[in-house]
Amino acid sequence: MPREILIIDDTPEDRAVFRRCLQAETDYANTFVEAETGEEGLQRYFDHRPDCVLLDYQMPDMNGVEVLEALREASPFGVFPIVLLTGVASQSVALQAMKLGAQDYLIKGQAGPEEVARAVRNAMDRTSMLTILDEQRRNLEAKNAELERRNAELDQFAYVASHDLKAPLRGIATIANWIHEDLGAQLTPEIAGQLKRLSGRVSRMEGLIDGLLQYARVGRVLVPPERVDVGALIQETIDLLAAPKTFHFVIGPGMPAIVAERLRLQQVFLNLIGNGVKHHHRQDGQITIASEDLGSFYQFSVADDGPGIEPQYHQKIFTIFQTLLARDKMENTGIGLSLVKKIVEEQGGQVIVESPPSGGTTFRFTWPKSSRKDTHANVE
Repeated sequence: MPREILIIDDTPEDRAVFRRCLQAETDYANTFVEAETGEEGLQRYFDHRPDCVLLDYQMPDMNGVEVLEALREASPFGVFPIVLLTGVASQSVALQAMKLGAQDYLIKGQAGPEEVARAVRNAMDRTSMLTILDEQRRNLEAKNAELERRNAELDQFAYVASHDLKAPLRGIATIANWIHEDLGAQLTPEIAGQLKRLSGRVSRMEGLIDGLLQYARVGRVLVPPERVDVGALIQETIDLLAAPKTFHFVIGPGMPAIVAERLRLQQVFLNLIGNGVKHHHRQDGQITIASEDLGSFYQFSVADDGPGIEPQYHQKIFTIFQTLLARDKMENTGIGLSLVKKIVEEQGGQVIVESPPSGGTTFRFTWPKSSRKDTHANVE
């Protein structure tokens, strides 16, 4: 394999020694470029771009570290396949050279052919690896910057779209209410029913827009972690629901306090508990919320005594826009459970559903004890 080596050394005898060391190699067909001064060496380097450089530390015009500094100034992000040659074992010089991009150093008079060949191979291998890593880092930084830019654009678009889409919906709802208020007594049952359905469609569209925005923001919009009393959070969530007064909620004992993204955890409970109320076939149903310690995670369960979910829907219900009942029978966006799944999995957890033939449905999901964004937070 052909390989070009640049030797920068003001002593012809030393250059000859290193040439002979490398000519003894059988795996490479080495060719050599030589320079007697640092200035000449820099010119040779930029003219030839050699595979490796043997660079003497002591030269009349500039030392090896100054050559490295000049290379670094010309190529701020470059990685150089350079082996520094020194007459004495100076760790400070070697360390300074390595910081500037040299890959290895040798002490003159103590390095034989094998050591020289190994140093050259290592310098070339390290340079190749570091160049690849540096290129990957630059690509990643560029992609991250582009992703941040697109996320910002998407957030702005989502906000504008939400505002622009909701404005006509509010207008439709207002007109429908005016018609009902002003002409209620004159409306036929059919027209009154159509107005009611129209209002329902408007509410569902508003819910759909809000749900899509929430779904799109998971994993992109940062929610700071905080200490959360899960029992209090569940009670607060229940209070937000417009459940019948005859409906029963049971919060199991021993609910933990964790460090979590409060809003995300509440969205999960709000959707699971809300679904249990919405799809229940009785006004006096019961939902039981419990927790279990699984080590680094807690498992929470939301169980109802409703009609249950048939097995063929156990996976489908987590798909966005999937609903069990026709929207004419029950207003539903089909986003809630897909949002639950996305939030839980973003936290590193899992969500499953269990529904035996005898009826009732239990949703179980796992949640880390400490937010992945703040694993050192204190929960005292």
